[in-house]
Amino acid sequence: MSNIYDVIIIGAGPAGLAAGIYAVERRLNTLLLEGNIPGGQLMTLYQDKDIYDYPSYSDIKAKELGQKLFTHAQAAGVALRTGMEVYEFKAESDQFRVSTKNAGFNSHSVILATGAGSFAPRKLGIPGEKEFQNLGIYYQNLPEKVLGKRIIIIGGGDTALETAVSATEKGASVMIVHRKGSFRALEKTVEKAHSLSIPMYLSAEIVAISGTDHVENIEIIKNSGTHTLLSVDYVCVSIGMELDSSLITKLELVIEKQAVKLDANMQTSSKGVFACGDLVIQTGKYKRISVAVGSAAAAVNGCYQYLKNPYWKS
Repeated sequence: MSNIYDVIIIGAGPAGLAAGIYAVERRLNTLLLEGNIPGGQLMTLYQDKDIYDYPSYSDIKAKELGQKLFTHAQAAGVALRTGMEVYEFKAESDQFRVSTKNAGFNSHSVILATGAGSFAPRKLGIPGEKEFQNLGIYYQNLPEKVLGKRIIIIGGGDTALETAVSATEKGASVMIVHRKGSFRALEKTVEKAHSLSIPMYLSAEIVAISGTDHVENIEIIKNSGTHTLLSVDYVCVSIGMELDSSLITKLELVIEKQAVKLDANMQTSSKGVFACGDLVIQTGKYKRISVAVGSAAAAVNGCYQYLKNPYWKS
């Protein structure tokens, strides 16, 4: 029988790395599995994004924060294995068998911290979108070099507004299209976008994308019924993420408002399976790195109580 871990954490984004640190502090025999590279979205989607809202850093690049979290986990002694994409885990008696393409592992509990790894960017579902993927259409982020490019950002949340601000500051000509009359992004970011005089089409939706061998135009329609054709080089669709529930479905976990439903101890509907990070933050709730990290601490605490049944257990 291979080594039986106290807990296997799946996903090494900010929440997973934090969970690993907290679990090791609790002296739980811990294994952290990551299918890609440590750092999650900070390293795979937004490396050059400026992070302004993580406590103790007034301004830090996403890739730097991701690296610091990874370095802390290493220093704490977290056993991390990359290239280990989990495709299945199931309960076997009082244990779990976690399977990847390369290996299998046993544990007494599991913490899901898959974050964006269990999500896919939400798409527009309009004519031209499928045809021009990778030909000028991007999701959630843009290429680093955007100087002189004409860019349309679709969306009204933090990622959309932050992307618009960043691209404008890099010399792009940016416009924002948002289906609502106001933004849900932080007021600070909205104010910054206004200060840069970024044109905004509010109460408007994109209805078609066209071009030859690359995106050239988008058509938008306002609530008033007015149609407008805009010339573009890049379109960045930033209208949120959709849960890829393939693994979750296999586990038969309860989903509520695009998130895994938890009890007060961060335990899912499956006994011994806990979750944290973006995976558990419901639609419309406050998605922040600090929130994900905080949920990791709570998940480890719930997992510890489940495993050790301490006298102070609530």
